[in-house]
Amino acid sequence: MDIASLKAIIASFIDFFDYFSLPDYLLLTSGFLVLLLLLLLFIALRSYPVVAFVVFLAGLILLFLSPLIYQVLMEDIIRKTEITLKFNHKMHYDDTYFIEGSLVNKGIIKFRGCVISVNFIPKGVKKLQSLRYEVKPIHRHLQVYKNPLNIDEQLDFKILIPSPNTKVLYYLNTKGSCY
Repeated sequence: MDIASLKAIIASFIDFFDYFSLPDYLLLTSGFLVLLLLLLLFIALRSYPVVAFVVFLAGLILLFLSPLIYQVLMEDIIRKTEITLKFNHKMHYDDTYFIEGSLVNKGIIKFRGCVISVNFIPKGVKKLQSLRYEVKPIHRHLQVYKNPLNIDEQLDFKILIPSPNTKVLYYLNTKGSCY
């Protein structure tokens, strides 16, 4: 491994950690400390096997549910956003898609920027395939807005996206998230 590749790896980690804010670090640290506390409590209660097993089981359940708990706390409380779409369809006389809407900060922290994600899902597919395309879309367009967004402030956006395949009609699944 040479110095250039090491610098590239460090730069990618710095870019990744730039999306974390103080509430992210506090939530992740507190979750780690709770798991550590349950592990120490399990070790301290070895002489009581039933209680130690319950503490170990609670720690194991918390370990596996921690990504879900983190996601719910961040999306529904700390970084809550409300997106309103005025137009989210294909243009009538052109092979482009137009999205117009607004994003409102309903969370408890100020955002440094927002990302609007548009997933293209083919029209007329079965419900199971539609769920598959929502998780892994055929085409995804990301629009990044780096302007700060205070609490209860609104960001208006307009996005014009060329069609990835002009022979297929798509349903647009548009979401917004902020960091």
